[in-house]
Amino acid sequence: MDTIGKRLKAWRLENKLTTSEVAKTAEISQSVLSSYENDKSIIGGKAIISLYRNYDIDIKWLLTGEKQENMNLSENDKELLEHFNVLPEREQIKLIGIVEEKAKIYKESSEKLSDSRTG
Repeated sequence: MDTIGKRLKAWRLENKLTTSEVAKTAEISQSVLSSYENDKSIIGGKAIISLYRNYDIDIKWLLTGEKQENMNLSENDKELLEHFNVLPEREQIKLIGIVEEKAKIYKESSEKLSDSRTG
């Protein structure tokens, strides 16, 4: 995908969003969104910021076609994030709570085991 418009449309379709949804969120008309997606005009900064704030779109990728690299993430981390990002925010929050609780239990049991070995 060599143009901003093509990447914008691909992103919208990949995220199963309608032109109506994206246009409303970006505070533009559907015809303006269509002109962006069909490379008839260039998307403005206000629309890009709105897409980033509401959908966390990768601005670097949108503008250049280059993906933002997560250099320090393992393959498991990347896979976990990919699945996590598919979930609605409410489910993400629930999952964070579950993970925090499990991590706390694991940390406490690890500390007890460590204390019993040194004491």
